[in-house]
Amino acid sequence: MKYFSDYMSEAQTKLFNENGVFFAFSNEQFNENKQENIKYVSLPGGMICPKDKVKTVINELDKIADNAVDQDIKDNGAKKIIEREYFNHECQISMDTDSAKSAFYHHSEKYPDLFTEEIINKTFNECFQLAVKNDWF
Repeated sequence: MKYFSDYMSEAQTKLFNENGVFFAFSNEQFNENKQENIKYVSLPGGMICPKDKVKTVINELDKIADNAVDQDIKDNGAKKIIEREYFNHECQISMDTDSAKSAFYHHSEKYPDLFTEEIINKTFNECFQLAVKNDWF
């Protein structure tokens, strides 16, 4: 099963390349990648974007996420996505489901009827029972 990031990766890379976006976590990395005479803005996650491209990049990232959600739902369905994130975040071990829930934030925004608290909690409980049965601890 693909992860949500798999549905976004190719389109994001293309967007970043076309708009001069790069990632830097130090001044050295920034200086290695910057282009002369371009003003940059620092965005979350170490993303560095030319100032005149910020609006375009943010709008396109939203579209990429929307398309990725649609494809993920089509390929896997809500229940499998909830299960994927539960086990990917090892919730059966940590007993913390917040990170798993945040992983399908875009999904629940776009398809709120498929990602209700009731459906999520029911699926998480089923996942925990499966983990107990199979000793996935």
